[in-house]
Amino acid sequence: MRKLILLLNLVISQVSLGSAAGSGDGELKDEESKEDANRAEQITLTTDDGSSFTVSKQAAKLSKLLKEMISEDEDTSKDIPLLEVKSEALERVISFCEAQVVTGDVIDSDFSLQEEIDLYKAANYMQIDFLLTLTGQKISSFIIEKESAEIIAIKDSIEDLISFH
Repeated sequence: MRKLILLLNLVISQVSLGSAAGSGDGELKDEESKEDANRAEQITLTTDDGSSFTVSKQAAKLSKLLKEMISEDEDTSKDIPLLEVKSEALERVISFCEAQVVTGDVIDSDFSLQEEIDLYKAANYMQIDFLLTLTGQKISSFIIEKESAEIIAIKDSIEDLISFH
């Protein structure tokens, strides 16, 4: 009988904890709703060729440049010009930043050397640290894996990167 009473007390305490945790779940859902609202806030970025791209405010803030340009109070309906960034590179930057916000991971890419260099330049201009590190490593790996003759063949791309700094 005593074991039955202990078991019932345990069940009752679990039910009480569950209902208390349920109220905590409501708070968690409120926080998730706020995060969803923050993600839903979009800003528009415009490249030198006039292409426009929308990005969540949260993803945009991974860029130190954009973080300084936007604030919580500021109207984000205005386009932000990024005249030093090619449209193809900006599209890739946005993909990387959105993936970083949603999953916390970096998406894997299989770009050409020139595409990696353009992405590196965009990340550098926009001051996106994680993307600078990633693209720098990919460019280094790309070059290290080549034979001398292959490096000579891609020298224009390498010179483009070197002249960038």
